[in-house]
Amino acid sequence: MNGLLKVELKVGVRSWVYPLYLGLALAYALMIRAFPQEYRHLIVPIFLLMEPGIVGFTFVGAILFMEKWDNVISALAVSPLKWRDYVLSKALIMALVSLVASFVILGVGAGIYSELPLLGAFLTSLVYTLLGIAVASRYRSLDEYFVPILVVSGISFLPFLYSVWPLKLLPSYPALVLFKAPFQRTSMETVLLSVTGLMVWAIFSYNLALRRCQSEINHGT
Repeated sequence: MNGLLKVELKVGVRSWVYPLYLGLALAYALMIRAFPQEYRHLIVPIFLLMEPGIVGFTFVGAILFMEKWDNVISALAVSPLKWRDYVLSKALIMALVSLVASFVILGVGAGIYSELPLLGAFLTSLVYTLLGIAVASRYRSLDEYFVPILVVSGISFLPFLYSVWPLKLLPSYPALVLFKAPFQRTSMETVLLSVTGLMVWAIFSYNLALRRCQSEINHGT
């Protein structure tokens, strides 16, 4: 597993996926600094949701398609590697990169150093990366993947606009609760419920990603 994590990191750096990801985080941070202080309680949670969530969902799909084009998936399918390790390595590396990116957005953009948004970013990245793996494994090109990206993006931002209870079941709702914590008083009960909700989503997304990889990718090879 450790070797696979190192390979994932090297491939992501050499292909410029992770540097671009962090560069985008820096761009978000600079955009936040351009907004007046009184609007940052609205802007910062949006960018935090976009970075580990929507951008992570998009980037992991791009990585998966690059590996398909380079026949990496075909090679892995006949290797002793377990799909569990393959899925977890991608999710963990992306979550760690998202943690750094969120730290940049919070620190450079808003001058905030708070644990709850960073915890939210890590868990949110796990959820959306695993969902990205599950969804992207069903498609053969990034063009086909574009529609799911739009759908997931639109649905994810609904809790930011509306607080009706069905939308609270989406993973973006507990994520936004943690992202807004530095700007408003949040009870410990709410924090625990939000963390639990994201963890439940992460477990569900992991199992879904694992099943999709085992069925779709193996059948494709």
